Amino acid sequence: MPATRSLTPLVSIVTPSQTAAPPAASLTGRPRSPRSTWRRGLWIVTLVPVVWVAACTWPPTSRPPAVTQAVVEPLEWSTAIAGYWECTRSVPVFSLVEETPVAVTEVVEVGQLVAKGDVVAQLDPADLAKHVAAQEAKMRQAELQARTARDELETQRTKASQTLAQAQQALELAQLDRDKYVHGDYLVEVDGLKWAIAVATRELEETQQRLEHYRQFVKKGFGTPEQLRRKEIEISRAQYNLLQQKARLVVLEKYTRRRTESDLNVKVEQAQREIPRLKSASAAAIAKAESDLLTAEQAWRGEQARLERLRGRLARPVLTAPEPGIWVPATGAEPVVGRIHDPRQWVVKAKVPEGRARRLRVGQAVRLGIDDEPTFAASATIRQVQRANAEPQAISDVGEAVLTLLVTGQVPDTLLPGQLIEAKLTARTRPLTTVPAQAIVQEQGQSFVVVVGGPAPERRWVELGERTPERVEVRSGLRQGEPILVDAQSTP
Repeated sequence: MPATRSLTPLVSIVTPSQTAAPPAASLTGRPRSPRSTWRRGLWIVTLVPVVWVAACTWPPTSRPPAVTQAVVEPLEWSTAIAGYWECTRSVPVFSLVEETPVAVTEVVEVGQLVAKGDVVAQLDPADLAKHVAAQEAKMRQAELQARTARDELETQRTKASQTLAQAQQALELAQLDRDKYVHGDYLVEVDGLKWAIAVATRELEETQQRLEHYRQFVKKGFGTPEQLRRKEIEISRAQYNLLQQKARLVVLEKYTRRRTESDLNVKVEQAQREIPRLKSASAAAIAKAESDLLTAEQAWRGEQARLERLRGRLARPVLTAPEPGIWVPATGAEPVVGRIHDPRQWVVKAKVPEGRARRLRVGQAVRLGIDDEPTFAASATIRQVQRANAEPQAISDVGEAVLTLLVTGQVPDTLLPGQLIEAKLTARTRPLTTVPAQAIVQEQGQSFVVVVGGPAPERRWVELGERTPERVEVRSGLRQGEPILVDAQSTP
């Protein structure tokens, strides 16, 4: 490396005349002679060329070259992005009055900062009047249904009392029929049959006695055989009558009584079971009627309350902000009139090249500057990175990734949610081994640095990575702390 020649004089000659201004007179008060002045000038004229020649012919001074080291630090890089402003939280404002859409006549200007309770829109009074009239009709219908439900409840109560009384009467009649048969009809039939058996027995005995007398009478020759046979037939008829009456008594005691009592007992039990069933059914019907009445009355009161609220809105037809924030009218159809955006929670959704997105990670802190706002510079945090290609080796600037940035700094009032912006994103890479850009020398498509830590300068071939105008990443070939020349490009 050639040494540089310094043109700065090594020695400065100071003459007595230069150290102090010549006094106008000597200490004795006498002026200097012109000869002494000429002598001093001659010395100056003689020494200046000598000093100049000595300075030019003096041995050159050599300055040591500047040396630096590879350090581990993050690199700062930036990229242009285009995206939209959004708010992470917004509250919609509906043009609903009692769940019914109402037309809007006036809306607050877009981007206006409103407080809670401020008017953001005016409702159409004519449309509100239509809803009030419709609500009055609904209220009258609900009142009629409530009255009908009340009448139905009274009907169910009356019907329940009548049905229960009928069931009680049926039970009493069934018990009375059973007691009547057991203690009345059955005994009467038994006594009748027993009396008929006794009569038939007596008739049979008398018929037999008459037959014996008639037989004696026939033997004496007074009667005829035909009359005797008729008497014998009468005895057979009396015997049959007696047997028939006895059989009726047996049937009555063994079968008819048991069957009739069983039938009457079943009727009594059915009447007894019918009473609880009717009570339960009546209670259920009454409960249903009471529930219908309660529902109808509540609906009636609800319709009345809605009517009162609609009349109140008709008196003051406005929509107010539910929360403080930035008002942005809606562009779609009703019932959403607009949204109140929280200005404390801004996000930016923008597209960046895929190669740039690979350098970013979720949670990384970045800086954001807007082209239209030169004084704006806000801090942001990456919330989401939606890459077009998930393969790590498929890094390309052709595809685009979508970034979601959470802005933590103050945002200008001129920015609105949904507004398109063009901004500059500045981020820092992870800590990398870097050297100054002028320390890298390119030769035949390869790069090297000059290491000066040994006995002689050494060329060290290196592999480069991330690059900025001032610093370059060294991926391999150089260790941290090794001394290298700063300006190796000017070294032969």
